[in-house]
Amino acid sequence: MTCVCVLETRGGFCLIKDGDEVILDRSHGYYYQVQAQLHITDYEYCDFVVWNCKDIFVERISPDMGFWDDVIPKLRFFQKTVSFQKFWDSK
Repeated sequence: MTCVCVLETRGGFCLIKDGDEVILDRSHGYYYQVQAQLHITDYEYCDFVVWNCKDIFVERISPDMGFWDDVIPKLRFFQKTVSFQKFWDSK
């Protein structure tokens, strides 16, 4: 089964169709992981690869600054509410 066939038959798969293209789903955890790794390492791109016995999919992913504009406020909220509360409760 090719990567595209898997995409069309399984929900929750990391690849989606965007028009005529197949891309990594921008809401999937793998996209968050790639963006975090790019941000931490300051690399210019990451080649995201999905492989199975019949097919290989490769997408070159660049840092997405708009992604961070959305994620950083959520991380700050988490840090202030959840992390701080767990720290406070452990005292």
